[in-house]
Amino acid sequence: LRPIICVARPFLRASKSPMGNAINGPSLEVDAVVEAAFNDASARVRSSDVSLPTAVRLRLYALYKQSVESDAPSSPPTSVLDAASQLKWRAWAEVRGMARAEAMRLYVSAADAALDGGADG
Repeated sequence: LRPIICVARPFLRASKSPMGNAINGPSLEVDAVVEAAFNDASARVRSSDVSLPTAVRLRLYALYKQSVESDAPSSPPTSVLDAASQLKWRAWAEVRGMARAEAMRLYVSAADAALDGGADG
């Protein structure tokens, strides 16, 4: 049994290749790329002077919160008089269950579309 483990050991170690290792696959590198694009897009949105429509801002808010904090709380904010909080919670709750990586990808796409479209029009 010992010789088999010695032969198999090199294949059981984590690979240091840029494509990831056999256990985790290339997903770690893809996630790093997606996260970098997400961070870039969120910085562009924060520093932009483009006035975005409310629906677009709510969609970006929901995708950002899903990317950063995961699912929205199951109950809405307690203050029914704060309409903005209610709208933000509803938008965030609509993307409940979405994977973090998918929310990041959609945020990047939506931010690019909104900022590029806002610059042209």
